[in-house]
Amino acid sequence: MSIHSVSSSAAGRRSGLARRLLAGLSSCWSTWVSNGVPTWVSNGVPTWASTGWFVCLAICLVAPAAAQGPAAAPPFSIGAAPPWVQPLVADLSAAAPPQQVAQGVYYLLADHQLRVEGRERVSYRHMAVKALSERGVESIANVEIRFDPAFQRLTLHAINVRRGPQLIPKLSASAVRLLQREKELDALIFDGSQTAHVFLDDVRVGDVVEYAYSLRGDNPVFGGRQFGRFDLQWHAPVARVHARLLWPQGRALHLQRYNLAAAPTVNEAGGYLDHRWDLRNVAARAVESDAPAWFDPYPAVQWGEFKDWQAVARWAQPLYRVPDTPGPRVRAELARIAAAHADPAERLLAALRFVQREVRYLGVEVGANSHAPNPPELVLQRRFGDCKDKTLLTVTLLRGLGLEAHAALVNTGVRQGIEHWQPSPGAFNHVLVRARIGRDLLWLDPTHPPQQGTLDTLAQADHGLALVIDDSSDALTPMAGDMARMQWREVHALIDASRGGDAPVDYTVKTVVEGAAADALRAQLASQSREALQKNYVNYYAARYPGVEVARPLEVADDALSNRFTLTEFYRIRDFWRRSPEDKRLEAAILVPELQDYLRQPNSRVRESPLALNHPVDLVHVTEVRLSPDWRLRPEQVLVNDPAFEFQRTGTWDGQTLTFNDRFRSRRDHIAAADVARYADKLEEARRGVSYTLYYNDAAATAAAAGATGRMGDGPHWLAAVLGTLGVLGFIALARRIHRWDPAPPPPPLAWQGEPLPPQGLGGWLLLVALGLVLSTFRVGQSLVELWPSLGAGTWAALTTPGQEAYHPLWAPALLFALLADIGLLTALALTLLLFVQRRSSLPKVYIVTMVLMVLVVVIDQGLTHLIPAAAEQVTTRERGQMLTSLFSTALWVTYFLRSQRVRRTFVQRHRAPMPPLVVDQSTG
Repeated sequence: MSIHSVSSSAAGRRSGLARRLLAGLSSCWSTWVSNGVPTWVSNGVPTWASTGWFVCLAICLVAPAAAQGPAAAPPFSIGAAPPWVQPLVADLSAAAPPQQVAQGVYYLLADHQLRVEGRERVSYRHMAVKALSERGVESIANVEIRFDPAFQRLTLHAINVRRGPQLIPKLSASAVRLLQREKELDALIFDGSQTAHVFLDDVRVGDVVEYAYSLRGDNPVFGGRQFGRFDLQWHAPVARVHARLLWPQGRALHLQRYNLAAAPTVNEAGGYLDHRWDLRNVAARAVESDAPAWFDPYPAVQWGEFKDWQAVARWAQPLYRVPDTPGPRVRAELARIAAAHADPAERLLAALRFVQREVRYLGVEVGANSHAPNPPELVLQRRFGDCKDKTLLTVTLLRGLGLEAHAALVNTGVRQGIEHWQPSPGAFNHVLVRARIGRDLLWLDPTHPPQQGTLDTLAQADHGLALVIDDSSDALTPMAGDMARMQWREVHALIDASRGGDAPVDYTVKTVVEGAAADALRAQLASQSREALQKNYVNYYAARYPGVEVARPLEVADDALSNRFTLTEFYRIRDFWRRSPEDKRLEAAILVPELQDYLRQPNSRVRESPLALNHPVDLVHVTEVRLSPDWRLRPEQVLVNDPAFEFQRTGTWDGQTLTFNDRFRSRRDHIAAADVARYADKLEEARRGVSYTLYYNDAAATAAAAGATGRMGDGPHWLAAVLGTLGVLGFIALARRIHRWDPAPPPPPLAWQGEPLPPQGLGGWLLLVALGLVLSTFRVGQSLVELWPSLGAGTWAALTTPGQEAYHPLWAPALLFALLADIGLLTALALTLLLFVQRRSSLPKVYIVTMVLMVLVVVIDQGLTHLIPAAAEQVTTRERGQMLTSLFSTALWVTYFLRSQRVRRTFVQRHRAPMPPLVVDQSTG
């Protein structure tokens, strides 16, 4: 079902209502595609062959009608505005509010005037938009007007560019390009609408594009009865919003205002009631993208001559009247189903599945067919149809089988939000079937892929409220309810980590779904190969476990009778246990991806719109982790209650298997804006409850964990304290002696005349040497800080006492060597920096010795580390690479100090000679 509307690329309107209707009013595809796509669609997109076939078919179907009657005339003309239009002048000097403007445009005028003339209407629009930036120029330089030539006639009145006082006309017949852009063809909907494009040249920042046009005509399917809507606020600021409705006097009009919309001024003129809304400086209003579809805070006015929902149902009754005499194809199908099934329930299911399976989805919704279904006989002949066609065919079959059935109009986006709308056919974008078996009402959607199960397990349609098309319908009717849409899932995840920290972990996930969730998963498997589905799933888990890989192909089991679908996945995680660089231990996070998806934080806490929630959801997730018997675990119990959801976790440990039983149940479909912060806090509480990390206690992890227990304030072991103190005193004394060492500088290089070159200041490549010394000093100091906790008394005992799990005879010499090496290198680097700044003659030799010592320390430290298995396992590839980089860097700089003339001319100061002022030379050397 579709309602053809006129839109402009410069319109800029983003009402929560209009935005969603433009996306969904034209099809029942949106509901159907969410549960699967037909087999001739690849990854949700029609193949080139199928798309081309649909286009050709649609053109063939529409061409005969388009060649007759008024449609044969040119679809647009250029002319003056209708005489009844009240001309308005845009205020070109209006200042744009800088805090609200987006996309580089400011709307100076949005004028919509509409007059009802008998059985048709004339709609006039006048827009003026200013470009504030280059992006704004791109937006306003393309005027786009969409219309349906089957029943609408477009008249272009003016397209002008205003540049200061200058008015530049841009409208000519040759400038208008008519394009048949079937925007919903990918959704298998052909509506025959056209778009008039005018691409403007020479548009600049600061220009105003102003255009006006009118559309005459109305879809004949409404029988001359009129309805519509005026939006009085947009997502963008507008200097002036003007709306006008000219309604014939004496003709019934029902008008409803929303969200504090202003009341119109009403005057009588020439047999019409003139309703006007004139608003100045209308501020922008933003609606968060995750707001419910029914949330529409924009002031608006709906109007029409449908008094109530009963009047709408009476309008729709002739459209969905079952033929008095079914055609031969329909009769043949009725005979087949009646012969195969005697039970009414089985007949209903057979008819429904026949339409779902044998009539593919394709909508040719040109003119009146936007709302009027095709005859069931024609639909069976074509074997395709849209929601209207498939619904009328299903109703015809069910009544022919002696069952009660009626069509029912629904809105798949706004859902129950239509309860507060002005009654009109425009409130609906989808149609389905309500049937009765005994006292049970069933809501059936023939556009779904073939559904499985009995009547007790069949997933029914539910969109909140529906308008049933029957003689007694006078109000909207509640549909099947939350249970019909319940997303019931039971997931059992098994992590087999019983082979220890070095072995790969087997990861098996078994998912069981029922009802609507089973239909969705079944349709997903029907729309893509198992190989593609497996790839999607493994990548889903790879985002949580980077080392995951497929162990064997997934398995499926479909219990059609109970409408239960089981999917089992088999993976292997090679690096389930990971060493934590901070805590220096093996860790493994026990993740619950499906549950964590439901506990994801909202995009924004501070908001003006309510937050839409995934509802109804009932997820049961069991996680089993098999471990070796030497573990000692006490899993916690978690319960989080919120008005929007309930989460409960129960954990058990039986000495070999850690089991978590999680259950998440949603309680409502949205949260008020004021409650989002509280809801987010509850989500975070539940996420913390789900978070569980194992710490693996092998020898390396025990040693690292022991080392991590010490803090800077803990007392060191007496041997480390004594040796460290002696080391500090000894290295300081040695540094003082080296500082007093005063070798004669080498002879300075000679200039080309044979004269010695004068001394130079610190500069050139020596600045990089200074930076390297500072960074090396910092790294050695950091290494000493990280080493200190391992020298604590408790840690020292765990590592060096025979019989302890982490004991190794080389731990003590390795730790003491690291302590003395860090103290010695820190002292040497500090001394080298001091000599460098003083430009002492001893600096080159001291620098070379220091660099060589640093390399020797690294080599010895790595050698000792590899002799201790627990320590060797913690050496990373990056650390090995850093050692090679250190060797190369040392060789490079030692060579530089041995051969550089700048070094010979810079470090010439003697210890006993007065030092001249520091000179920094910026030249290179």
